[in-house]
Formats: sequence, C-alpha cells, structure tokens
Amino acid sequence: MSDIDPGVLARVKGLFAKAEATDNAFEAEAYSAKAAELMDKYRIDAALLAPDDVPTFGQTMYPMHRHKYLRASLKLLVVVATHYGAVVVTPSTGNSKLPRLVGTKADLEMTVLMFESLMRQRDHACLAEDVPAWTNTATFRNSFCYGYASRINHRLRELREHQRAAYVGNTKALAVLDRAAVAKKWLEDEVGKAIGAANRNKARVDPVAALIGDHAARNADLGQTRVGNETTGPRAIRG
Repeated sequence: MSDIDPGVLARVKGLFAKAEATDNAFEAEAYSAKAAELMDKYRIDAALLAPDDVPTFGQTMYPMHRHKYLRASLKLLVVVATHYGAVVVTPSTGNSKLPRLVGTKADLEMTVLMFESLMRQRDHACLAEDVPAWTNTATFRNSFCYGYASRINHRLRELREHQRAAYVGNTKALAVLDRAAVAKKWLEDEVGKAIGAANRNKARVDPVAALIGDHAARNADLGQTRVGNETTGPRAIRG
C-alpha cells in the first residue's frame, strides 16, 4: 500500500503514462512537468498537515541492472534520492547493480517515479546525439550521462535552496528538505553500519560528451519555473 495519497499517486502515474504514450515532445514535457509539480507540492503539503511525529523509515532494493551506464545512472539516482529525502546505499564490495534505497515510503516512491522519468528523458536525449568520429561510442554516451547527472544535481540543489528561502521559519517544511540527512542517521543507528560507498573506480570520461550531457540536463523537465538568472530550457525551476 502506498503512503502517497491514492488520488495524487493516480494522477502522477497517469501523467507519466501519457508522457510515455505521446510522440509529441511538447506534450510529453507538459505531462511530466505536471507530474513533477504535483510530487514536489505534495511533500511539503503532507508535512504541514501531519502531526509532529518522527518519520518512519524503511528500505527497498532498486534493480539498477535494468539501466545502461551503471555508474552514471547510479549518480543520477543519488541526486534524485537526496532531493526527495532518501539515501542510496551500495555494498562495500562496490556492486552497485542492486542498491538499497532508505527513506519514508512516500519519499522512496517519489524518488523512483522522478528517477525513471529523468532516465527516459536522458536516454532519449543521449540517443539523439550523433557520436563524433573522434571518440568511442560507449565512452561518449557514458560521459554524456555523467554530465547530465551533474547538471540535474545543480538544478535540484538550486531548487532546495530556493525552497529553504521560501519556508524560512517553517520547521516542518525545512525538515522535509533535510530528511535525507535524518534517513542516513536512522540507517547508521538502526543497522549499525556506515553508509556504503559506490565503486570508486574511475570510468573513462569524454569531456565534450559530458558537456553535451550537461546541456541536455539544463533542458530536462523537472516541472518547475526557473529561479535565478539561468534562462535555458523548456521548463524551469520553481520552489
């Protein structure tokens, strides 16, 4: 059973389904933008209405082997999980094909929904890029994905700072924005283990492809209006 309000969850899933079904890029962006907007608003609204109880955390496994470019994809998963108050844990052996997600049930569901939406957008943008003759295809696409994850991280961090400014003095709203740190502390206390690190072996990165991936992430639909001076992208960031 989902911890997200059934009506909200049904609307979000329905919007993502429409985004996947349409061949019109502008329609897909509009559908996924609305889904993301609903999720961000729901987290804050739910916190403001809830009693002052300690969040209930849990764990679930996420099958990363379904996605290409594992390490770059794992980086994007960490970025999205942090935004939604969750923590990604990988074994100390470095096997990151089946990481654990730790967080509240609603936060974990939102993490997976947003991550898979961004993965679809990333893969579509990546495949649309012609691989230059001077670089290896796998290196190019892997580098693109690293650049994409880095830019999404920048945009989501920017969004959280904007939200913090908007909710200054509201302890419940600010607690939602900092819930990933609480989830990490819970995991360390309950399991008695430090957060595992992903495999640190460095993959070969093509700087040109990474910059192209960065640019594509600027255009990724996060469902918010832009803050600050950045003006690129079909949609922008809103707090």
